[in-house]
Amino acid sequence: MYAMTCNSLILIYGIIMDIIKKKRLFTSALLTILLVGCDGDSKDEQSPEFDVNTQFAATYLQSIGNVQAHSASVYPSKVSKATQVMQDKRYDGELEVTNILTQEKQIFDWPVTQKVDSDGNVETISHRSLALKPGTYDFVLLLSSRDAQQRQYVAQALGEKIVDGEEPEIDFILQPNLGDTISDFDRVQYVSKLTFSWPAEELATLIHPQFGLSINNNAETVYTINKETGIAEIIMNVEPGEYLLAMRLYDGNLMVGKSEDEDNRVNFVEGEDAKMDVIPLQTDVDFILDELKDEGLFSFVIPNEVVDEVGSAQNLAMIVRLGGDNVPAQEKVLNVEDMNGVYKASEYFLTGGQGKVTAYLAFHDVNEASDQYSSVPFASCNTSINVEINQALGCKLELKRESIISGRILGTMMLSVLDRDWQSATGAEVYINGKLVGLTGSEYNAGSFKAHLVAGEYNIAVRDSIFGASETLIIEPLAVENLLMHLEKRDDIGDGHFVKHQQITYGGSGEDRYANASALADITGNGHLDLVTGKRTNGVLIYQNDGEGNFTESEFSFADQRRTNAIAAADLNGNGHQDLVRATSDGDQIFFNDGKGKLVDSGVLLGKGATRSIAVGDLNGNGYLDIVVGQQWKAPLIYFNDRQGGFIDSDEYLSEHSASSYSSNVALADVDGNNRLDIIYGGGDGSTMIYLNGGEGRFSDSGQRLGISQKEKRFNVAVGDVNGSGKPDILITNMDFNGTEQNSLYLNDGTGVFEQSDVPLGINGRAAAFADVNSNGHLDVVVTGSYVEDAQLYFNDGSGRFTPSVGGNLGSFHDTPLFGDLDGDGDLDLILFYSSGSGIYLNQPAS
Repeated sequence: MYAMTCNSLILIYGIIMDIIKKKRLFTSALLTILLVGCDGDSKDEQSPEFDVNTQFAATYLQSIGNVQAHSASVYPSKVSKATQVMQDKRYDGELEVTNILTQEKQIFDWPVTQKVDSDGNVETISHRSLALKPGTYDFVLLLSSRDAQQRQYVAQALGEKIVDGEEPEIDFILQPNLGDTISDFDRVQYVSKLTFSWPAEELATLIHPQFGLSINNNAETVYTINKETGIAEIIMNVEPGEYLLAMRLYDGNLMVGKSEDEDNRVNFVEGEDAKMDVIPLQTDVDFILDELKDEGLFSFVIPNEVVDEVGSAQNLAMIVRLGGDNVPAQEKVLNVEDMNGVYKASEYFLTGGQGKVTAYLAFHDVNEASDQYSSVPFASCNTSINVEINQALGCKLELKRESIISGRILGTMMLSVLDRDWQSATGAEVYINGKLVGLTGSEYNAGSFKAHLVAGEYNIAVRDSIFGASETLIIEPLAVENLLMHLEKRDDIGDGHFVKHQQITYGGSGEDRYANASALADITGNGHLDLVTGKRTNGVLIYQNDGEGNFTESEFSFADQRRTNAIAAADLNGNGHQDLVRATSDGDQIFFNDGKGKLVDSGVLLGKGATRSIAVGDLNGNGYLDIVVGQQWKAPLIYFNDRQGGFIDSDEYLSEHSASSYSSNVALADVDGNNRLDIIYGGGDGSTMIYLNGGEGRFSDSGQRLGISQKEKRFNVAVGDVNGSGKPDILITNMDFNGTEQNSLYLNDGTGVFEQSDVPLGINGRAAAFADVNSNGHLDVVVTGSYVEDAQLYFNDGSGRFTPSVGGNLGSFHDTPLFGDLDGDGDLDLILFYSSGSGIYLNQPAS
């Protein structure tokens, strides 16, 4: 043992202890300080060993000169890709130890080596150890690299207690100093810090996190971030004043984020911290749809960083792939224009009137046109666009920078996808380890998708509506793997096997416990279908869907003491939000959605309070939705949309025939194939009548009478093409109080003339709705029961012949079934509404 005095501190040379092997880059290494305590007379008393955990928050990687602007007529030469060579690194350091009680300061050399094995694992080794007497100490470490740059790192551990007989730990987190070199330890407490938030959990999705910072447009300095510790601040030893800073976040050589402002000026004050926010790199997307929402002009704003990679907008090729369920896959090459320093590209795309589409944007060098842009793009992004909402949105970009060193040796995956008919599948979504990375191509690389991947194992999945495929792929460094995938119906798609998931009870007491009507619509604008229920005596309840089919009552439910007879949801004023039509005993109300889920009463009451059913559609072909209401004991009434959010009461019924049914019902469909919505009215003259649209919302009675019966019966009509003819057929459900009436199916001959089918669909039905519940392309039907009959699901064989499902008790006396994808898995789920509650049924595979 070394001889010690109470005031002496002896350096013990040599490597302290074995380091934990096989850690990731810059992970923690253990340094040991031996603390020796003594009192005034004892010289040999020694305190136990304790650990110092030293880690780099970030370490210097490289410097990059500014990207200069290039003339449009001169194309810049590509920067040759740098290759990172992992080498051992040596650091020289000084450690200041201050006894807080006595203010005695001592400074010691503190050399450090980072050793790298053949697998790239790093261990950090200190070449000093210390012996200290018990007490409370401040530790400050200044470390500099032994290279031309001499990059400096600073760490502090303040107020550390050294207690005889205990084994404390000291944590050093070395922060990079991006300002002038600090030579005086006293200067550390006055140095400013630039703070931001990249904790370890936020970096978990990045494989090789790095950040770059340039000051006053000088060269960008790039540092590799320690994923285990994250990084929250860096040292800025600069003179007080205002500085222009540009921060970038990388995953290897992919830029994924940047400082929030292009002109990000930060004011540094001595001893005070400054803050900077970093946002995702993104392309902004906006669009304007035609009145029918079948086509739209899509505009894209491209960040400067993307243009800088190729020198100018004229050198940039932007490829947009757009598709979705029932939307044809489209792929177009867009020209990027410089509009006073803002880079934009615009083009028309078909949307097919669908609520959602997926867009994949890829950026290439125009010189790659001769190869049909077959290489991996240097920047790309994916986004789902909610067409119904008409919102501007951002598409998160990943930009590959050739000038950034990447420590990864990649392999290539060439994916080819075939649809169920063994044809190239274009517009299919490609997922890698659960992350959407793009759409399969059409004109360029038909049905294929290329990606460069870090060596390892991946789950590759492809989805196209209800079809999908998945494979496990192992990529080796520098390997090229060709993967062929064939789309089949996904295993998670339901087969019409409905499982009770949730029961909603409306609450209240007396008549207030009951409801008369419900509808499904995305009221909150988050992409999930919500449930709207009209109370019998007091207001409207809104149940918000979390996207997995779980419903909770929204804060926007409201009470107004009015009785609800019927409701329907639709975008009535064309702003992309789902509004509400509510039939009450006082008249028909219009509620407009504020875009956040709050329904605001327009203050207008239409009609005379006799409405029992509501249908919404564009009757006069002007692109705006009109309203048809079925009246109690009266013929249907039309409210025309005035295009300004108001409705004109036609005050004229569709027929001179007086209705003879208490429970009249209306539906809209183009029954005669002239591209105009006709009106199907159940309940008129004890039968179902058809009014043909002659144009501009002018209707004439077709003269047909379907399902003639007695006036005390309740009528309900459901419309859908059940035999694949392309023309809508009609199912009439009948309910009387004897329980003997047949439900009747009428087939359309293609001209709007209907003949009754002999297909049995049960008796005494209260209501019905068509939906393809087993995803085979044919409309099935659920008929809800009356007082004596349970609800029944019937499967369609494609020719209009139906077979009742086996098993699955759905209960009785429901109103109209509601179908929609409630849990986001692509199939249609079911809500069965009745007077005191609603049952949520999720569609599951039969197995």
